Amino acid sequence: MFPRDRARDVDRGWAWLVMPAAILAQIIIAVLLYSLGVIQIVLLDTFDEGLVKTSWVLSITSCLLSLPGPFIGFLTNMTSCRTTMMLGSLLIFMGCTSSAFVTRLDHLYVTLSLMTGMGASMVYTPCLVVIGFYFDKYLSVSIALVVTGGGIGMVAGAPLIGFFENVFGWRGMFMMLAGISANLILSAMICRPNSVERSHWGNRADDSDPSGALKEKPSLDDPPSAPGSRWKKTIKTSLKVVLSVPMLLFCSSIFLWSITISLVNLYLPSYVVFNGATMTQSALLFTVMGVCNIVSRLLAGFTVAFVDKFVLYSASFAVMAVLVTGFPFIPPTFTMSMAFAGLMGLCTGGPYVVLTSMTKELAGLAHLATAFGIEMMVSGTGSLIGPPVAALLAESSGSYLCSFLFAGISCACSAVLGFVLIKFKHPRDVAELDINNPECVSPPHSRPSSVLYASQLSIPGVPSPYLEIRSRTVQLQVPSAD
Repeated sequence: MFPRDRARDVDRGWAWLVMPAAILAQIIIAVLLYSLGVIQIVLLDTFDEGLVKTSWVLSITSCLLSLPGPFIGFLTNMTSCRTTMMLGSLLIFMGCTSSAFVTRLDHLYVTLSLMTGMGASMVYTPCLVVIGFYFDKYLSVSIALVVTGGGIGMVAGAPLIGFFENVFGWRGMFMMLAGISANLILSAMICRPNSVERSHWGNRADDSDPSGALKEKPSLDDPPSAPGSRWKKTIKTSLKVVLSVPMLLFCSSIFLWSITISLVNLYLPSYVVFNGATMTQSALLFTVMGVCNIVSRLLAGFTVAFVDKFVLYSASFAVMAVLVTGFPFIPPTFTMSMAFAGLMGLCTGGPYVVLTSMTKELAGLAHLATAFGIEMMVSGTGSLIGPPVAALLAESSGSYLCSFLFAGISCACSAVLGFVLIKFKHPRDVAELDINNPECVSPPHSRPSSVLYASQLSIPGVPSPYLEIRSRTVQLQVPSAD
């Protein structure tokens, strides 16, 4: 729980304005990225450059949502969630506007892939991190509502892209996307830093706390808190957290399921069109997937209190692996494709809901932005590798069978790693410190009543790297030896 003096902007007040702003940002980003499969069909018809070359444009766009994660996390740490989101919003607007004026497919590598993809990353990551600062008690529910915006964008994205292309042409389609993305600027303005964010980003608040805060024991040998030394300390501490065994397993699992999801999102429309469906029908698949995704995210948000989040995460991808592997073997009718899309939506919603809370448990709130950025980079790498490999498999075999088998095997391996991760998770949130118990204070009763330093805390059975000081404004008094 956050300290009492921060209750005014945690789980109340401005937090309930930040949530809809983050939902709007999620909707717009999802409209851009979940419609890439439909955009790929438009670009194939317009430029006729081949499936592999065209898929690279869209796969780079998709992967850049996640690939710059460490840079985005560092930028967020050094500035704020709002500043990073504002820069990303402007970049998306300029990228979509520029895409409307290109004359060759190669130009889209800069305007669509680089500018729009990078801008999406600068909005997506901070709008989830800022929820971690504004909510504590209602974090799971708030995350569920925010990521539901992704499902809404999935529902609206493909039909909107098809409508814009039919009415305004492909150039008008990109101009309309630019107009929609301009609303991200409004979302960014609302996500102002609160006291919790300023206290974690040391450049926004004084490291000292006049109220006698719980703090790390000062050392006479410590250098002054210069910006350069602060950055080095942040990087060094973050590496220790990220390179832990649980985080390595988590990132490996994210890499594998990112291959699966990016491949299905990009090639499902092409697969159904290849088997006789129309472009309108292919867009309808994402509407069905989006509706089921919304239901899944809402259900996951309210059931995570009763079901272990790590089990929910792993079981979802285990079911998805079975679906994706078996999809090419069922009759390629549009009805069966609709059923597959709906089941995929149900499977993908839950993991997105628990992703932030799992990261917070594994890395801690102080390292949330950095750890989440690393996870986004790993996810982007999977999104970059998956679609081109699938395109090569499809072109070499003449069918999409090998592509979907590749996606299914990757998802199965991700689920296995998720189940292994359950054994490594640490019950950080259930550990309580009883200062009246001599075993919980090291050294016990060795000093008179005074501020308890972080370096003097120990909890039996809890390794020191997992001991997180959740608050810097609570003063714990050690009983005197008398």
